[in-house]
Amino acid sequence: MNSPPSTPAHLAADESFQRWVLHPDAESERHWAAFAEANPALSESIAEARHLVRLLRAEQERTAREAAQATKARLFATLAETPVVPLGRAWWQRPASWVAASVALVLLAVGGYFYQKNAPVEIRTAFGETRVVTLPDGSTVTLNANSSLRYAPDFSETKIREVTLTGEGFFRVRHTPDHRRFRVRTARMDVEVLGTEFDLTARPTVARVVLQTGKVAVQSRQNPAESLTMKPGDLVEVTPRTARLTQRRVQPAPYRAWMEGLWVLQNEPLDAVARRIEEEFGVRVTFARETDRTVEVSGTVSSRDLNDLTAVLTETLGLRFERRGDEVHILP
Repeated sequence: MNSPPSTPAHLAADESFQRWVLHPDAESERHWAAFAEANPALSESIAEARHLVRLLRAEQERTAREAAQATKARLFATLAETPVVPLGRAWWQRPASWVAASVALVLLAVGGYFYQKNAPVEIRTAFGETRVVTLPDGSTVTLNANSSLRYAPDFSETKIREVTLTGEGFFRVRHTPDHRRFRVRTARMDVEVLGTEFDLTARPTVARVVLQTGKVAVQSRQNPAESLTMKPGDLVEVTPRTARLTQRRVQPAPYRAWMEGLWVLQNEPLDAVARRIEEEFGVRVTFARETDRTVEVSGTVSSRDLNDLTAVLTETLGLRFERRGDEVHILP
């Protein structure tokens, strides 16, 4: 911006500001953090503008709900006013049969309307893509590559805010005034919270949750009697082989570095790195020598581009990462 906006209304009208408030990502966080630091006198205006943007979004959602309810009322009013067709003559002998056919069409329309209105929302990311999803309650999920998120279009009619995750996502869960619980379901574990931030991985090779802030409870899907309560800095994971929950203390930052387009590797076996490449870039990784699977990898590498990633690994490890179409071959 050449001249920074000086009032909450000006800020709230800025499209990039709106995107930051409603759909934050790493780039917008950096931009507006720098703006706030450069304009400390506008701190109150920024806070008020954020409030205005959220109020506008809430009003838009309320208007949409009222429009849907009005449509529902009109459809039922149409059904109520449709005359009942007396039986007796064959359908082709009475003109009223056309009314009955119309009623059937309206019923189909009503069914289709409610199916679409209540059908779960499903968001998917492609290989190499990340995406920020804003849920109906204002919570956000940053989806990692090759991941999917499934949730109800409206949380107001459910006792528990529930979503289903496949892949990996970083959750920022809003605490609601009525203290409604928020639950994430995965194939091997369920995570339940009130309001917090955590990274959750639900891939074939690993199921893991790393808690950033707040408090969560983790329950095993294979053994529902097994559950753990986490505090910030805890990591809980379950492996396909044991199906048991294990808990340990970690530094959470490296586990969310993927949102910045980075992998922070800490003595990771090359075999695990290869599986991660497969899951996030959609390629098949092969080893010319089985002994190379146990080579440990440490360091921070860019994960935005597969060619750049393999080039760094080639230089660092003294191995050749040779890409041939949808395959990456690790050679001496």
